[in-house]
Amino acid sequence: MTTRERWVAWQTEAVTALTGLIGVVAACTLVGLSRATHHRIVHPEPRVHGPREAPRPHPAALSPAERAEVLAVLDSDQYANVSVAQIYARERQSPETVET
Repeated sequence: MTTRERWVAWQTEAVTALTGLIGVVAACTLVGLSRATHHRIVHPEPRVHGPREAPRPHPAALSPAERAEVLAVLDSDQYANVSVAQIYARERQSPETVET
């Protein structure tokens, strides 16, 4: 066991012993151990084995059809040398744009 491991073990034991007398916050402050570190040591999360869950799409994400429509506007020759912010401003001002 390294010196660091022994030191953290001592801190954890001391905080555990003092918690009943002065509380976790005061015990951690007295010993010099972060409360977050103490709680991670005392209540470790079990490692999850196996495949990860597939990421969920954001609720405000564009549908594939909407995404294709936006990319078609961005890739058009009309906006070849224009930034996205300028395209957005021009499209907001154009009379063909329909607000929903």
